[in-house]
Amino acid sequence: MERAAIFDDEPEEDIVNDSFEEDDENAPRPLSIGRSEQGALGSISTLAIIEERVARSLIPQFETILQTGITIKAQETQIIKWSEAESLLEDPGCYALLEVEAMGGHAIISIEHHLFFSMLEKVFGYKQTASAAEPRSRLSSIESRVLKRLVRIFALSMEQAWKPILPIHMNTLRVDTRPASVALTSAEEAVIFETYDFQMEDEIMGQVHVIIPKVIIWRFKELLASGRYDVSVEPEKESRTKIENSLRQVQLELTAELGRTHLKLEQLAVLAEGDVLRLDRSPDMPTIVQVNGQPKFLAKTTVKHGNLAVELDAAIFSTSDQEH
Repeated sequence: MERAAIFDDEPEEDIVNDSFEEDDENAPRPLSIGRSEQGALGSISTLAIIEERVARSLIPQFETILQTGITIKAQETQIIKWSEAESLLEDPGCYALLEVEAMGGHAIISIEHHLFFSMLEKVFGYKQTASAAEPRSRLSSIESRVLKRLVRIFALSMEQAWKPILPIHMNTLRVDTRPASVALTSAEEAVIFETYDFQMEDEIMGQVHVIIPKVIIWRFKELLASGRYDVSVEPEKESRTKIENSLRQVQLELTAELGRTHLKLEQLAVLAEGDVLRLDRSPDMPTIVQVNGQPKFLAKTTVKHGNLAVELDAAIFSTSDQEH
């Protein structure tokens, strides 16, 4: 859709619905900020344009991360009560509470459990065990760090999309697995509920939700209804560079396996200093280097600056790597 077709020259009177209809107060309703359907914005609000820009910005970033084609689409935004939003969220799930500077409030970014662990598996060869495949009430330290990085990617895209309207900065305060632990407001208060669908190879991977109290967004309704959206935001290449630099800070565990052997318990019990254990590899066989428990490289053992070291000879490609 052409941006020029969205705005007209003549502004219309602002129409803002600040309360729920009593006869149907539990039904989610599309968000309409600022102008009527006949107004300059038609049925698309400035907020919807921002969300569309967020989705478009995220696509190349996650394609770089996942090394495959991906589609991200913003669904129609809703205004619902926090109690209704909470009922739509996974418990347990993957949540981040963020401070939104310039708006003077907080927001939640929620990544569905299946989507989060699918990303871990694709990026780091993080094989889902039975326990990881099922929602659980606690994330490991490395999972929490990666969740924060993914949330930061999303936050950066939101910052750039909002920049022409309101320069914001989003700081992650904490991550959690319970929506009640990151509650933004009281049960009866209204929130803006945004949903982004992540799709890969015609298969829905999952959804990301962004939740902001309505009262915070409504402080800027005049800006959102102004009929202006300056598209001269930071170039995509520079934004992608920031994301890639952020991901490079994630720490991974590398291990070099020299070999293996098997002992009976009675043999293990009599081991003493000076005993020699025979491994299943000859000295000229390559050492396997693992990344987060997954074989990734073949190497040879050497010495570097007086320390035992490994020199990488070749990469190990899994079946899933070859498919992509």
